[in-house]
Amino acid sequence: MKANKFLIASPAIAFVIGCSSCSDQHIHLERSTTINAPKDFVFEHISTFAEMTKWSPWTEKDPIIKREWIN
Repeated sequence: MKANKFLIASPAIAFVIGCSSCSDQHIHLERSTTINAPKDFVFEHISTFAEMTKWSPWTEKDPIIKREWIN
């Protein structure tokens, strides 16, 4: 099954890369969000990797993920 997906995806990926390398256009993608909280409160939650497990969307998507921090 994985081999079939790979065989289908590979030509599509190669096509996109090929087309994008021939193009002179530059693409700019930007996202933003507004957080309704004081800056100090937000900084406390995003300033360390240990706090990241509380808000990261990947924690929910991959429940068997293992993280390790070396201090």
